[in-house]
Amino acid sequence: MPTANVNGISISYEIDGEDTGKGAIVLINGLADDLLSWGFQIPALVAAGYRVLRFDNRGIGKTDRPAGPYTSKLMADDAKALVDHLGLSGFHLMGVSMGGMIAQEYAVAHPGDLKSVTLACTYGKADAFCQTMFAMWGDLAQKVSVPFVMRDVALWAFTGPFFEDRPGDAAAFAAAMAALDQDVPLFFRRGLLIHLVKRTAAIEIFSFECTHLMPFAQRLKHRGRRLARHSGCLVFRVQTSHQGLAFRIGV
Repeated sequence: MPTANVNGISISYEIDGEDTGKGAIVLINGLADDLLSWGFQIPALVAAGYRVLRFDNRGIGKTDRPAGPYTSKLMADDAKALVDHLGLSGFHLMGVSMGGMIAQEYAVAHPGDLKSVTLACTYGKADAFCQTMFAMWGDLAQKVSVPFVMRDVALWAFTGPFFEDRPGDAAAFAAAMAALDQDVPLFFRRGLLIHLVKRTAAIEIFSFECTHLMPFAQRLKHRGRRLARHSGCLVFRVQTSHQGLAFRIGV
């Protein structure tokens, strides 16, 4: 896989699809995911005519693993340096879980780069429940192992029907987690990001079913206007000097 030396580290990345004129999608992974975790999505995105960039965040896969602390802003800076290196702009950005936190930082800092941003199974600030859960994962990692922790994470990441209907995929995921190349110190450096992320703003609170995403929605409110709310998803239109930017916030 190709690598790029940017922002003080070497980042491993992959680009799929041809430049058809439809644009690019940049994907940002979650806590324990390398770029291979997008394997199910890539064929459909390429078939739809998109060029797709995926990469290993710092601390995972074949990207460098420097000493921490790691922050969502630092990883957003990594992503920015990589897309600039590759000459990408005007793209769709998607982040899942921890990647959603990184995508929030990117969207706030560089809205002119984006056509849209999609945030999946993520939040703007860890609430008391999440803080307690992360503390438990940290204790388990120290007393047992990081792969053992990821077995518990899988129960939060997938629904009951997934285990019933797709046992092969569930088994493959469990095997990947068992082979996860991440020691306890590195797990804590990356885990601190999701533990401490705080995308807040001191502006008026408004009704929003997905309350764990409310801080980021509040941050956006003063930069644009709310367009719609449907089936657990808010869509914002944020005006920039270049274009309207649609923020899709969904779970």
